[in-house]
Order: sequence, then structure tokens, then C-alpha cells
Amino acid sequence: QQQQQQPPPPAELLGERGTTCRECLAKSDDLVRLRAELADGQEALRAQLQEQSQRALALHRANEALRADRDAQEARFQERLEANGKEQFAAGAQSAASLERARAERD
Repeated sequence: QQQQQQPPPPAELLGERGTTCRECLAKSDDLVRLRAELADGQEALRAQLQEQSQRALALHRANEALRADRDAQEARFQERLEANGKEQFAAGAQSAASLERARAERD
């Protein structure tokens, strides 16, 4: 049994650690391609992060506006509640005075 062995490549085509120049070039091309893909991926991630940051800031501002609106509504409600209470108190006082006068006139 004889296996056919390929003759070794000419010495001028040998690179580091016994690899051929073609293999080194192919690895180099792969490395360049991978670096480009990595750079593209990093840029895409930066763009996504920027977009998400802008969305988060917009949501924060909207939340702040809603909170301010809610606080203003609560303040107006409290003012109306106090005004209604004062009106009811005044009406009650008038009724009491009227009853008191009616009793005084009756007696």
C-alpha cells in the first residue's frame, strides 16, 4: 500500500509554521473581513443605543409632563374641595342663624 504524498510546496511559498503563503493570505483576508464585520456590528449597536437613549429620554420627559399635569389637577381639586367646604359651612351657618331667628321670633 502506497499512499500518494503530495510533494511539499516550493520553499518560496512556505510561510510561518509551515503554512503556505496562500493559506496565510486566506487567513489574513478572513481576519480583515471579520474586523470589518465587527466594526459594522459595533456601529449598529452604537446606533441602537443612541436610539434607545433618545426614546428613554422622550419617555422620561413625557412622564415628567404627566406628573406635573397630575399635580396641577390635584391642586385644583383640593382648591375646589376647600371652596365647597367653605360654601357648605357658610350655608350651614346661615341655616343655623335662620333657625335661631325663627325660634327667637316664636318665643
